[in-house]
Amino acid sequence: MNGVITEPRVVADGVSMLLPPHLLVSFEKADRQLTEAYGESPGVEALVRMWLACATSSIVRCEFEYSALNIETRIIPFNEGGESDGDDN
Repeated sequence: MNGVITEPRVVADGVSMLLPPHLLVSFEKADRQLTEAYGESPGVEALVRMWLACATSSIVRCEFEYSALNIETRIIPFNEGGESDGDDN
């Protein structure tokens, strides 16, 4: 189960993704921490799939506004509680 990826390309459900090194390091760290704590981990690729599955449209929008648009004041409402805000379908 435990697997460290040496190149920043991850294939999740048939979709090949090129991860920036700083993100790959985060998933590898989580993989190691899970293995140390529980004796097993689903592996880096499965952690990437779980990360993608947990993202709501509000989180994706917010990250885009901050990183790509350099917007610090939210224009579109964001649910801080992390629960569904009705637009996550």
